[in-house]
Amino acid sequence: MEVEAVESNTLPGGAHRRTSKRDRRVFWACVFILANNCFQFTAYFAVSTNLVNYLKDRLHEGSKAAANGVTNWLGTSFITPLIAAFLADAFLGRYWTIALFLLISVVAYVVLAVSAAAALESAAFYTGLYLLALGGALQPVLTSFGADQFDESDEAERGRQSSFFNWFYLSINVGSLIGGTVLVWVQSSVSWSLGYGIPALLSVVTVAVFLAGTTTYRRHQPPGGSPITRVAQVVVA
Repeated sequence: MEVEAVESNTLPGGAHRRTSKRDRRVFWACVFILANNCFQFTAYFAVSTNLVNYLKDRLHEGSKAAANGVTNWLGTSFITPLIAAFLADAFLGRYWTIALFLLISVVAYVVLAVSAAAALESAAFYTGLYLLALGGALQPVLTSFGADQFDESDEAERGRQSSFFNWFYLSINVGSLIGGTVLVWVQSSVSWSLGYGIPALLSVVTVAVFLAGTTTYRRHQPPGGSPITRVAQVVVA
């Protein structure tokens, strides 16, 4: 009888388990996804938390106009995930959809950083802002992509999947805390250009982290069709 060589490793959740090659792959895939998620939320909340103040201080908008601009942008941000989900389910698959929207986010943050540094007119800033609303649409897809890394037919992996999502939401909270406190302080106390430049840098790091984990991901799930398509067919019929 052959005995497969295994080694001990520590998985998210702190439990020591015997891990095979597949287990190590899952572990590192989770590490890359969690780091990616944390950096994304750090950058996003650095922009969104202090956005009203930016519109008032740098673009000289009134309080009512600034609040209305932020509300419209947030509403758009809540709708755009439907676009990412449709592309992932019907055409590109989750891996390529995430990669595409991460690149859109990089462009968005760069436009915002340049606009803040050069004090450009509101049209340039709003262009970057709505690109960010589109680029940030990948979050539901990233959540599903994280679930894809586990074999749900395996009882042990189902337990690890539950542990992964605990860490996933912790990464959201850590990123939100850093972006909404430290980077907001940089914007208010140091400079807007630096406060927006750091999120731009983080967006580039996010792409690098995601691509670095490519060999560890389980990413060959073919697009299975989008529920949005079927709903649209029913409405048309």
